[in-house]
Amino acid sequence: MHEDWYQGTADAVFQNIYSIEAEAPEVILLLSGDQIYKMNYRDMLDWHRANGADITIATLQVPRRRPGDTASWRSPPITG
Repeated sequence: MHEDWYQGTADAVFQNIYSIEAEAPEVILLLSGDQIYKMNYRDMLDWHRANGADITIATLQVPRRRPGDTASWRSPPITG
């Protein structure tokens, strides 16, 4: 692996930020490159737009296990 190879998702965005800004996309769907996803992104995009969100984060509720088993996210309940 070369030194200039991406060191994760955030680094890939950082290394390409000028290209992203030059395209001036209306929305950006940012996914981790080392995961496999089975999700209808259209539903999430529709929800994002309908709610006038600045950012939308998709998460999956999993049973609590030992600390460190998975990355965790704690958020308040979503209503509506």
